[in-house]
Amino acid sequence: MSKIICSLYDSLHKMRLNQVSQEELSESAIIFTPHPDDESLGCGGTIIKKINAGANVHMALLTDGRTSHAQFMDSQKLADIRQQELVNASKVLGIPEESVSLMGYPDGQLHDFVDEATEQVVMLIRKLQPKQIFIPYKGEMPSDHYYTWLAVQDAIKACDVSVTIYEYPIWFWYHWPRITNSGQIRKKILWKNTIKSMLGLSLITTFNSYLNIESQMAQKKNALDQHATQMSRYENNPKWPILNDVGKGRFMDCFYRPIEIFKKYKLG
Repeated sequence: MSKIICSLYDSLHKMRLNQVSQEELSESAIIFTPHPDDESLGCGGTIIKKINAGANVHMALLTDGRTSHAQFMDSQKLADIRQQELVNASKVLGIPEESVSLMGYPDGQLHDFVDEATEQVVMLIRKLQPKQIFIPYKGEMPSDHYYTWLAVQDAIKACDVSVTIYEYPIWFWYHWPRITNSGQIRKKILWKNTIKSMLGLSLITTFNSYLNIESQMAQKKNALDQHATQMSRYENNPKWPILNDVGKGRFMDCFYRPIEIFKKYKLG
């Protein structure tokens, strides 16, 4: 039943979507990602197509990813590994290391550093003068996603520039009917998200832009594979949780769709 509902939502949603144009693909952009892997999950295929269209694309990572598996590894070691994974994934997407900014704020604590992060984002925007900015969708957890959104929004206002914003969904997808199986720890989050998303119907009313990435899917998956701490049982530890565990694989299915979707609007 849930798959039938999802298919219906997708069909209704497709009717109101506008495709990202070739002209838009060629415009310069900064991709702001709260954690290492969000960039590839949410807009990896779009980044590939923008690079292929000749766009100047910069990657900016706000947190260091140190808490994702802190119960298994020293947090600083994990932070170093995950930030390098972001650099490696960016290279696969077509972004060279010199076009990657690692801001290094502690994972899960961006709310304590939002003013400092905003200042860094201001400097980056003033330096690069992008036409487009990609940020996580405002209405989703965890908090680092929201505070990435907030820091960038405040920075744009401070810079007094006009840009096109593309909000990309990550944990938005973690709701019924997309996800039907969750562990006890995530059950409250699942139902909270389900209510917030109006049983998933907000997909239709919120996201208004899309890009077909079917031909870029293999490269996108290759970029995701660079995030080995998130995609595989690190050092063959059978207890090491991975993204494919979330919703018994149905969460990741949302990112293997032939399109990437965005909430697109002008700001400034």
